[in-house]
Amino acid sequence: MKIEIKNIEKNYNNMKALQNFSCTLNGGDIIGLVGANGAGKSTLLKNVSGLLTPDLGEISYHDLKQNEVVYIPERPDLFPLLTVKEHFKFIAIANGINNWQDTAEELMNKLKINEKHDSFGYELSKGMKQKSMLALSLLQSPKVVLFDEPFSGLDPQSVKELSDIILKFKKKDRIIVISSHNLNIIHRLSDKILMINKGQLLRDQSIEDTITEMQDKGCLSLEELFLEVILSATS
Repeated sequence: MKIEIKNIEKNYNNMKALQNFSCTLNGGDIIGLVGANGAGKSTLLKNVSGLLTPDLGEISYHDLKQNEVVYIPERPDLFPLLTVKEHFKFIAIANGINNWQDTAEELMNKLKINEKHDSFGYELSKGMKQKSMLALSLLQSPKVVLFDEPFSGLDPQSVKELSDIILKFKKKDRIIVISSHNLNIIHRLSDKILMINKGQLLRDQSIEDTITEMQDKGCLSLEELFLEVILSATS
């Protein structure tokens, strides 16, 4: 199972958000997507999810359908006047999922949101909204989960809880992509790193090759390497 992204471009008002972008996302991998604000990370995720369509190029889905791809935005959007449990019912009806109750209960227990099942969307913290969005996404049995800045605004405990949950849901037949400015977490979670700047792919390499490059260049962290790569690309 894989997604092949071939030479895609996306333009907004004559500005290239993605330029000749190519990479392959493989099943079983957690892919860390790294870039500054405006680098094209969200645009890439939205193109992969089908929310946007590339102006040029092609995205091929091998052994999966596009409706098996789930995008979780930076600001999780729950209906303010539906409870968590009612959200599960809504998703089940909208996607034609039968006998969903046991699966919903299992997901709520795994993600530790079962105590909030009668809470309304507007009552939840951002961390709880993120975990609820993940649970609702997993109810649909997705093969691809795309996280757009999932750790933004979370306290350290919530960051750890969410990162541990993501690791637990890593599967051979699932692709997980995480866009984040928290490069320490990206370093810990990822099997593969994509570095992007001004819509262009600067690095597409395994975490092992990334660590080797860090050592070769004397960088003490992924953040140091990222800054050096960006500096080299713009000089």
